[in-house]
Amino acid sequence: MPSEIHKNSDWTIQKLLSATQSFLQKKNADQPRLLSEILLAYVLKVDRVYLFSHFDQPISEAERARYRAAVLRCANGEPVAYITGEKEFMSLPFKVTPATLIPRPDTEVLVETALELIQKHGYRHVCDVGTGSGCIPISIGYYAKSPLELTATDQSADTLAIAQENADRQRISIQFFQGDLLTPLLSVKHRPFDLITANLPYIPWDVYQTLDRTVKNFEPRSALTDGQDGLSLYRRLIQQATSLLTDGGRMLFEIDPRQSQQLDFIQEAGFSYTLIPDLAGRARVVCIKRAGVPDDFPRPAATQRWKIDPEKPDATILAKAASILQNGGLVAFPTETVYGLGAHARNAQALAEIFRVKGRPQTSPLLVAVSSPTQLNDFVTEIPASAQLLMDHFWPGPL
Repeated sequence: MPSEIHKNSDWTIQKLLSATQSFLQKKNADQPRLLSEILLAYVLKVDRVYLFSHFDQPISEAERARYRAAVLRCANGEPVAYITGEKEFMSLPFKVTPATLIPRPDTEVLVETALELIQKHGYRHVCDVGTGSGCIPISIGYYAKSPLELTATDQSADTLAIAQENADRQRISIQFFQGDLLTPLLSVKHRPFDLITANLPYIPWDVYQTLDRTVKNFEPRSALTDGQDGLSLYRRLIQQATSLLTDGGRMLFEIDPRQSQQLDFIQEAGFSYTLIPDLAGRARVVCIKRAGVPDDFPRPAATQRWKIDPEKPDATILAKAASILQNGGLVAFPTETVYGLGAHARNAQALAEIFRVKGRPQTSPLLVAVSSPTQLNDFVTEIPASAQLLMDHFWPGPL
């Protein structure tokens, strides 16, 4: 496909996306259609909605050349976030470079737990260790409902420069320190923190060897693995945190669910912990407190899990999910980029629960999914001409 772009001048957005999707499928790329759209939107400097509403727009030779270069990088396994220089996390855009780890949806569980603890206990002083792109403290500062004093550390000057850019972009004030874990704060005798967060390199070395090339060949190894069992940095951090955590404070560590039975070092250091599951029910975050401090968790375990084949969905499972929604429950499901939470659009209590679980203000917009133009009329009084054009062209279908 890339060579064909130069040979044919009759390229529209729709034709280009279709050809690129086919090319990336042959290269065994994951989610080829999504990658095609993200890269073309990046080259054209538009959002993905624009691609649908201008599907018949011709693409210039210069634009095709830039797109071809981006597609070839993607086909070679380079993460699309490094090609575009940006990754969304907690619905916020973050600059990323090969010096920084690409933020993952799993880490949103840590941020949401932090926001819940901050609101419950009135925490003010928060520190993120090994901050990378700064996505954790910036998201906490952005969504917290009370003023915070944010601190973050990282051993890489290049990484801290990116984190500072991201903080400035969202107008979040953070004091950054360069150094190993909490060492730079211990050296200046910093005041204790109410909350310490960390998403340190926790992938065991043997597991790192098996990672997909799009991760292992491009993302910084030092941000992924400690070269050992994946927990050596957390063992050091918890010893350092003894003098930098308030008596009623908490620590939040992200881990691999398979490490949940290897956390004896936490209790040996004089702390206790609770495991916080992700939306798939797997232990993802460790909430640590001093021994004797009352528990905040565990959360209710009244959940059900199903595996659905998107090509042949089980009608029985879909009926059960529909029943949960009709009775005010929430349904979690994977999306193109992160994960989603669904609630009945007419159940105000369920909608409020989505905002609570996600740690988002209730002024944030929500997507309303409908199955027909008739159902759409129940929610809106006026449909813009551009939206009507999209419905006429794509509906029924992936819109």
